[in-house]
Amino acid sequence: MNTTAVRRLVLVLGLWWLGGATMAHAASAKSAPVPAGDDTYRITREADTVFARSTTPLRYEAEGDAAKFCADQGKRLKVLSIDEEKGSLVRGGFSRVTLVFKALSPGDPELANEPYRGEAAANETPGEQAARYQRMLDELHTAGILSDKEFKAATKRMDKGGK
Repeated sequence: MNTTAVRRLVLVLGLWWLGGATMAHAASAKSAPVPAGDDTYRITREADTVFARSTTPLRYEAEGDAAKFCADQGKRLKVLSIDEEKGSLVRGGFSRVTLVFKALSPGDPELANEPYRGEAAANETPGEQAARYQRMLDELHTAGILSDKEFKAATKRMDKGGK
């Protein structure tokens, strides 16, 4: 093989890899919640490419879709379990998150000791609330969902009390 052919091959492989890497978190395979009996459902989100190794965006997407599913029925979300599998370039396979949840009526006794997702627990102090929010921002930033600029802006807003 001559040097021109090798360069072309390296260029093509580089563009293929770069294209996959930039699309890594662009989309996931969606499925509707699957009934599992007793107001319990399972929802799975899978990355569209092996380059999307982080399961964090998939988990947030699954939780958001499950919450919307429950809200559309006038019910509340109770997460039972989250199974996260990271994809591998070597072994193959895409990253996947499977969320098992219940869609419960707002007054259901199973929700009595569980804070509403997205709201602070009744006994959570402002400092604990800020720490929880900061952990969420850190996780989103580390996963690449928030850019450096977005992360700094959100942190600054949090430091100013949301203003």
